[in-house]
Amino acid sequence: MPNPADQAIKAALHQHWEQAIEINQQILSDSPNDIATLNRLAFAYRQIGKLHTSKTTYSKVLRLDQYNPIAKKGLEKLSNIKSANDNSIPGQIVVPTFLEEPGKTKTVTLVRPASSSVLLNLNHGTAANLTSKKRRVTVETLAGTYVGCLPDDLGYKLGKLINIGYKYQALIKNSDNKTVTIFIKEIARSKRGKNLPSFTTSSATFFSLPNTESIEEVPIDTTPTGEEDPIPN
Repeated sequence: MPNPADQAIKAALHQHWEQAIEINQQILSDSPNDIATLNRLAFAYRQIGKLHTSKTTYSKVLRLDQYNPIAKKGLEKLSNIKSANDNSIPGQIVVPTFLEEPGKTKTVTLVRPASSSVLLNLNHGTAANLTSKKRRVTVETLAGTYVGCLPDDLGYKLGKLINIGYKYQALIKNSDNKTVTIFIKEIARSKRGKNLPSFTTSSATFFSLPNTESIEEVPIDTTPTGEEDPIPN
C-alpha cells in the first residue's frame, strides 16, 4: 500500500490541494503532532486561500518545535498576504476545483511576473483579465494591476483569437513571491474562428485563423507551455 505521506506529497506536486488536505488530515488523525504533515497541511490551506487555518496550523508546529524553519517561513509569508476576504482584492471567489475541459482549458505559469508584493496578495480563485497587446497577452487583476504575461507562443496564439472575438475566463490557481500559475477557460468562440479550439495537445494539429490574408502554417517552439499548435505569422 502506498505511503500516505508520499500520496500527500504527490497530490501537492500536482496542485491537487483539496486531496492533499484530506490525506494530511488522515495522517494527523493517527499522529496529531507529526510536524512534516502539519507543515504540508498548512501550505495546502494557504494555496486554497484558507489563510487563518494555515496560520493556526503553522503556529501549532512552532509550539511543538519553536525553531522549525518551514513553519517560521510560512508564517512570515502569511504576514505579507492580505486576508482572502479583503475587499481590496476584486474578483475573489471560492473555487473548490478547476475543471479541465480538453481544448477549452489550460493551466499556465506566467512569464515576466509582477513584483513579489503583488504576487503575495493574489489568492487561489481570484479572477483576472487577459489583455491582447500586439504579440503579447498580459494578465491583470480586475482592478488593473499587472500580474504577468502568457508565454510568448501561447500569448501570440490567444492574442489572435481574442482579436477575432474569442473570450476567456482566467483565475489565479497558485502563486508565491516569484511565480504565478493561472487557469484559463475558453467561454466563447467567434464565428470567424470556425470553431477552432483554443488549446490542443496533438502534435499533428495545425492552427490558422481564417481570413482573406495568406497564412503560412509555421511550427513554433513548445517551451514552456507545451502548446503544440503552429500559428500564423
